[in-house]
Amino acid sequence: MLDFLMFFIALAVVISLIYGVVSHIKVKHKFDNYKPVKSNLKPSNQTNISDFNKYRIKESLMTNTEIKFYNCIKFILKDRYILLPQINLATVLQKVSGSSYQTELYRNIDFGIFNKNFKPLLLIEINDDTHKTKSRVERDKKVADICFNAGLPLIRFWTSYGVNYQYINSRVRQYLDLN
Repeated sequence: MLDFLMFFIALAVVISLIYGVVSHIKVKHKFDNYKPVKSNLKPSNQTNISDFNKYRIKESLMTNTEIKFYNCIKFILKDRYILLPQINLATVLQKVSGSSYQTELYRNIDFGIFNKNFKPLLLIEINDDTHKTKSRVERDKKVADICFNAGLPLIRFWTSYGVNYQYINSRVRQYLDLN
């Protein structure tokens, strides 16, 4: 009886091994003709060798200061709203009159706050000393006018005041229900 049991176990092991090998061969065969999809995006023939040193990946989407403000605002919002960084005006505003060109909307805002359906509710700019230059003052005025005309609130925080939780909280609460 013991010999029969040993024979049965040995047979089961052999069948399992054969099944495993056959399954492996089928899977391998299934992908034998697989070729990775090649990207259609290739450098043009006009690409100069000097172009390869013009671009690099940034270390982060946000600066260290922006990350501090982001974390503070995120803490204030909890899970009631969606906070997204680096919002392009053209993604949240639509030009409805005037010329067909939207170039004035191709400006980035540091943060956008959205409801759960991604409706824009509030935009936030973090201003450092670079916003005091003439060109940045003009750009910031244009952005403020665009947001005002669209009915989308825009608030600004100056980095020179630091990340002040109470102040940021009170300013955001002027526009959002956080109770």
